[in-house]
Amino acid sequence: MASRTGQGFHSVTDDIVHNILGRLQAVSFASAACVSKYWNRICSQILSHPKLASALSLNPNLTLAAGEVLDKVLSKPIRPHFAIACTGDILGLKIVDHLIRERVGRRTPVITHASSGVIGRDVPNKEVREVKWGSSAYDGPHPVERNIYGNINPGIVLVVGFVPGLKVDADTFTTEKKDHALPKETAIVGDGGGCFLFRSQNYPISYSSPSYSFDAVALVFARDKNKSQDIGETQFHVLMSAGLMPFGPQLEVVSIKVEEDEQSWLSARMEGDNAILDGQAILEDINEVVDNSSELYIGVTQQRQYSNGSEKMTMALYEVMEGENEYFVVDGVGIEPGDSFLFYHPDLETASTTRDIALENLEVLKADIISRNNFCLSEADNDEPKGVFGGLIFSCHSRGKSFFEEDNVDSSPFYLNFPGVPLAGAFCHGEIGRGSSSSIEEVEGQEQCPPHCCLHACSSVYLVLAYIPAAPSQE
Repeated sequence: MASRTGQGFHSVTDDIVHNILGRLQAVSFASAACVSKYWNRICSQILSHPKLASALSLNPNLTLAAGEVLDKVLSKPIRPHFAIACTGDILGLKIVDHLIRERVGRRTPVITHASSGVIGRDVPNKEVREVKWGSSAYDGPHPVERNIYGNINPGIVLVVGFVPGLKVDADTFTTEKKDHALPKETAIVGDGGGCFLFRSQNYPISYSSPSYSFDAVALVFARDKNKSQDIGETQFHVLMSAGLMPFGPQLEVVSIKVEEDEQSWLSARMEGDNAILDGQAILEDINEVVDNSSELYIGVTQQRQYSNGSEKMTMALYEVMEGENEYFVVDGVGIEPGDSFLFYHPDLETASTTRDIALENLEVLKADIISRNNFCLSEADNDEPKGVFGGLIFSCHSRGKSFFEEDNVDSSPFYLNFPGVPLAGAFCHGEIGRGSSSSIEEVEGQEQCPPHCCLHACSSVYLVLAYIPAAPSQE
């Protein structure tokens, strides 16, 4: 019998321990990493790359549904750096948050989100599901405790992430301020119209006064200055499928007044004409051409100067509520006299075309990431290229099957390009999407909402999380 060298023996032993530890659930894996320095080294090798785990449950009992998705995402090794849960049960956010924090650790940033629907792979068969429901009738100062046995849970999706080399925390923000303050290459995605319960190191939850937010909550990913050179680069790529069609001439805001319910009343005129338009009459004419049941928006182009002296051109969307004599009444604030705007309405052809564009752009992105991974891996590296390890999708509540008359259209650009890769998402009342790699391309003869618009409508926003390994050492 041939003798085995000491190096070969240790190599075989490492493989055996690696195989055993790699089969553990997250909690057992965390305990194993504390057994010895040797086991800790093997555990670090197993989790040397970023990882995303997600699951969706439609169990009508909220507590059981939360348990199902937690069991699924923690069924394999992972060290949670953050967790996001989306559910339609606005009164159950406190329960969901508590159950998640008990399992992922109380120091882990957690965001629970009441959305208009969920997107993900369901626990029983891993099939992609898009589930949309109606809006909540809640209108109080903050959600109250629910009776866990009295309400029917419409669904829950949970995503847990591990991102070595990055620091993660949660913070509150307003969409407009964050858009202006952050560098233009910073990726921003999410829901701009939900209800959130969150905890972080900056905002620890006290259940006597929970941290509910009705604007937006951000998970902030910052580069760790102490990152090891062996850790590669985590990338965030933002793409979008637009669904709005502009129409009519460009108008100019003449006057603006803001009501207490944060609705803006604006008067307008044709550019180059002093006559004030009849807002009510114009909307009546529009309703004769555009489906009266369809949502109507104005896209307002704004030139703003900031305290540091810089100027920025942005575009913001506002939903049109009604016309009142010479006024257009829109939902939201921030419009100023001199701003110009166009009308927009949802359009199926535009949404279908830009969905196909997103599908193609994700295919190009996939090829580029695979190419970069293969280039970075040495010939001696037996690992498969890690590439795309997860995706998040934020889609407008007006899309889904009721809009396309087909199942799973909004999520299809991602899962067709990355089958088996974890994904999770939500249907929103105002989807946020901005990034240096945004793919909001113009369709011939159809002007799309430009990339410098951060808050969108009737669109689907895709965040693709990718990993490029560190270049092999030259030694």
